[in-house]
Amino acid sequence: MTRIEQHIDPEWARFHLDRECGTCHACCVYLGITELRKYTGQTCKHLDGRIPDKKCSIYPNRPVACMEYKCAWMQGIGPDDLKPEISGMLLTPYPHDDDRTRMGSVTIMVFDRRKAATSKVMDVVKQILLMAIDDVRVVWRDKGIGLYFFKGKVYECKILKPEKGDYESLTFSAELDSPIGRYQMVDRPDP
Repeated sequence: MTRIEQHIDPEWARFHLDRECGTCHACCVYLGITELRKYTGQTCKHLDGRIPDKKCSIYPNRPVACMEYKCAWMQGIGPDDLKPEISGMLLTPYPHDDDRTRMGSVTIMVFDRRKAATSKVMDVVKQILLMAIDDVRVVWRDKGIGLYFFKGKVYECKILKPEKGDYESLTFSAELDSPIGRYQMVDRPDP
């Protein structure tokens, strides 16, 4: 069993204000959008660079899903270098079922393994777990595999192809009766 010391990095504990996408367009590639008939991992056909600072040719009239989406970095979560175009990871937080004002789960889409080395990805997972979010999915799109961290257990996953017309789902399978590891949050010892 892996024991995770409860010490959250100060950059994760602080809320960062006024972040802007700028040149990042990871969500335009790695998220599915029903209105555009675009599957996850498929580059949006409107990402053509006609509007230089946005890259999206329909930016003023983009779908509501595009307007409302904010990755964890845009929501002010994590350090500055967690920005998807820098980190090679797109973190999508989902609200808690019982309390929509707090995060209940997070999906980490690893799209650039050169930038998102395994050790960096695991550091991000640790910080998310320390935020009392015990439902974390890590997906390596190019490999078609993932890890699922849930209530003290770790599961290996396979990414499944979406059913026709199911544009926004990222579906995976995991053997929930066969964890590949366990973790436990523990108090950090005094120095």
